[in-house]
Amino acid sequence: MTKHPPKFNRQRLLLFLLEAEGGTLPKMDFQKLLFLVHQDSELSYYDFVPYKYGCYSFPAPSPRRP
Repeated sequence: MTKHPPKFNRQRLLLFLLEAEGGTLPKMDFQKLLFLVHQDSELSYYDFVPYKYGCYSFPAPSPRRP
């Protein structure tokens, strides 16, 4: 059985990335940034699959534009 990290840490990562980019990002840019963070670190909060415009994680929430 695979042990998953607590949801709280995943949410903190998402909020940190949004805050670092000024609070808003287009959906695809957010997915690409999240993928790069996962490649650069040992985090495994989300799984990515090849998609139309690059890697995409279906469980990762996409930020909404205001």
